[in-house]
Amino acid sequence: DDDDDDDGSDDTDEITVDFDFCDPKEADFHGLKALFKGYLDNTEFACSDLCDFVIKQKAVGTVVKTSDESEDPLGVTTVISLNRYKDENFVKDIKKYVLNKCPAKDKKAFESVLNDAATGLIINERIINVPQEAGEPLMNTLFEEIRYATKDEETDEARKSFEFKNYILISTLYEDDGEDETPADGKKRKKGQAVKQRIFPRLEEELLLENAKINFEWQGSGGESNEMAELVPRRCCMVVEASGIANFLTEIKSIFENF
Repeated sequence: DDDDDDDGSDDTDEITVDFDFCDPKEADFHGLKALFKGYLDNTEFACSDLCDFVIKQKAVGTVVKTSDESEDPLGVTTVISLNRYKDENFVKDIKKYVLNKCPAKDKKAFESVLNDAATGLIINERIINVPQEAGEPLMNTLFEEIRYATKDEETDEARKSFEFKNYILISTLYEDDGEDETPADGKKRKKGQAVKQRIFPRLEEELLLENAKINFEWQGSGGESNEMAELVPRRCCMVVEASGIANFLTEIKSIFENF
């Protein structure tokens, strides 16, 4: 290829990839399983059951793919009624895991939300290569589908199961340790004074966190083979009131307009 020998100043070719948002399908099972592999920090849980659920829930849920729909999904965004599906093994596993991570000071309030009849668990996973701008249409689609489901689902039970008062989201973020940062005076910072940079691969989750009424963090597992590999993975669980979602969607629109 002659282009390989081009010594011009422009040595970084920009590749444009189109992404499509699709309804989950049976063919997405293995791709979803790969996306969910690290959902609970590589702790074993009923992952296959979660994949089946995402595929079967027709009212709400979106997968991100390249324009070739035959490819595996690169991301998924959906919601689960923790009350309606409380007997599902994957729901039990997720609740047990995240409750175990909750600090004592928040446990009573968090457990109350976790077991409330009107709590939805937002699942929002995608590979790091998907542009952050995908977050805005994915969030708009999610909450639009939830709104439609409260009116259009076939049974009263199904419609009511989407009438959420609170949402829970388990997010991923990364930190550097800040040890290489040197103050302007040249003196080395004492331990504990390091400035930590926090990076949310999915920007919409950082915005949700700003509006959370409960949130707590813990050390995540590694395994990243990309630009995040040098950073410290962390997980964050947040509770966001449904009443604040309209403002969140306005905020995310404003941010991505200037992105």
